[in-house]
Amino acid sequence: MDDRLVRAAGTARERGESIGAAAGERIRALLTAQDREHRDRDGLSLHGWLPAARRYEPLVREHAPVTAAEMAGMAAGAGLLEDELLLLACAYEKYMGAAPAPVRAPVRAPAPATDGHCTALGAAGDATVAGGVICGQNNDELMADWLGGAADVIVHHTAGDGLQTLTYTHAGVPAYMGMNSAGLCVTWMYSDDGERGAGLPTCVLIRELLTMRSVQEAVDYLERTPHAVPNAFLLGHPEGLCTVEVFPHSRIRVREGTSLLWHANHILDPELATADRQASNPEATTFSRCERMGELLCEHRGRIDVATAQRFLSDHGSRHAICQHPKPDAEAPGKTLANFEFDAVPMVSKAHVNALVSGDRWLDQGANLILIGNPGGGKSHLAAAIGLGLVENGFRVLYTRTTDLVQRLQVARRELTLESAIRKLNKYHL
Repeated sequence: MDDRLVRAAGTARERGESIGAAAGERIRALLTAQDREHRDRDGLSLHGWLPAARRYEPLVREHAPVTAAEMAGMAAGAGLLEDELLLLACAYEKYMGAAPAPVRAPVRAPAPATDGHCTALGAAGDATVAGGVICGQNNDELMADWLGGAADVIVHHTAGDGLQTLTYTHAGVPAYMGMNSAGLCVTWMYSDDGERGAGLPTCVLIRELLTMRSVQEAVDYLERTPHAVPNAFLLGHPEGLCTVEVFPHSRIRVREGTSLLWHANHILDPELATADRQASNPEATTFSRCERMGELLCEHRGRIDVATAQRFLSDHGSRHAICQHPKPDAEAPGKTLANFEFDAVPMVSKAHVNALVSGDRWLDQGANLILIGNPGGGKSHLAAAIGLGLVENGFRVLYTRTTDLVQRLQVARRELTLESAIRKLNKYHL
């Protein structure tokens, strides 16, 4: 984890330069991967969307000055153009079909092909073992779009005024979620009623939120800041918990809680829920995830600690589980080409393996790769390492046991969701 932790101190510009210098290779890899993903999705690469992304610049400078300075510093530290950091900061808005040009009338965008899988929780006071505040979420997006998480980082900011902030994010993206030393925790969930507007990009908004020192200050900021797309936030602080649903043209909705709160990807406000796109999405898991999280939190009230919250967020096992991505194989982590002992298996050509990792046309041809050998010969290690290498080169890879895959498909057939399950598998290159 140490190579994923980036420490940055000083002014916003100086912190950005430190982040860019430490994560420059990861940022470049993500730019390449995102270009590929967006071109595959809608025919327009991320760089091809630059004229639209530039329309966000004035909004970023006006409403998020700290983040704007950090982004400029990141570009300098990584040796990239500031436009390229702007593209990564706005990639979510491109995916959501946002309208960065000034618009007065409400705009509704075509629904993106997404379910949204993130779930957040907040527990405080008598709901926790120690009486403190525990907040968290799982970032259960389609990680193949982001190099399988291989380029993700934790950034430890120390500002000149002493405020310390921890953010989780994809390298080059301002922030996905985080917490600061003033006690504020910010989690973020996708939601969508179709509204689009001229507003602040989501990941810029999150980073700027983390400069706030209280829930009330954060809510006030969300209320006065224009929003490009709908979003939901769960905020935590020793002074209390709240969820905030924001929209480009409708007023924000705040729901306060004393000891327990949770949110998934559907709109909770009854007035605006009538336009919620998840309500008509047959593949949506948000309602069952939200119900499941509520049941777990209420059942464990008074006994919730960090380990318990982590267990809730990684809840696997069925279509109604909180964590919807494939359960990671315990054998895969740490098995890379760098630590594979080619000398121990001289019949395996290192040059051939490197060619496979580059893609080498075999993925486009739909070819299979079969590894045969005696037990302990390194087959699982090599398979995992090739998969990781392909992910780092921008390909989407699923690493799983055949038996687990078959069981998932059998469950999907029993629950009448087999077609949807196969469509999701088809998104992987390997």
